[in-house]
Amino acid sequence: MFAGTLTRNVETAAAQYTGMIHGARFDIAIQLETRPKISAR
Repeated sequence: MFAGTLTRNVETAAAQYTGMIHGARFDIAIQLETRPKISAR
């Protein structure tokens, strides 16, 4: 089973999230940020 936290950083104009994912044998730091959409031609 996995558990974790995710926090939104409101200081930046773009949505950015940071957090941790915890498992029985590991801890992983994560960072998610928005990217501009790339349109296909």
